[in-house]
Amino acid sequence: MITEKLKKHIAEQNIKTRKWMNSAPEGTYRIGTIYNDEDIKFNCDHYGISTVAEWKQSQAWEEYYEVFKDYNGVSPRWTNWRESTEEGWKKQTSELHDDVVEFLLKKN
Repeated sequence: MITEKLKKHIAEQNIKTRKWMNSAPEGTYRIGTIYNDEDIKFNCDHYGISTVAEWKQSQAWEEYYEVFKDYNGVSPRWTNWRESTEEGWKKQTSELHDDVVEFLLKKN
């Protein structure tokens, strides 16, 4: 069930994302995810999310998943968003970003 607290959190997240996207320097653009009711329902049903903490945890995992896939060329399908905390996924994502920077510096 999608609670009012979760809906409010996602609405606030959407506002922040829109502001960030609209603040792109002239001549550039930024892409972010804006969640509509259908997206929220899909994610909550698909992942079994019912709290703000679970939403944040799954979002942190999704970012990790995408960065891992981009860097390693393979999706980490063996992972599950519940296997780590929001902070744990953010730490792993940060470490992947560091690996990408190190790789690019060595390449040049």
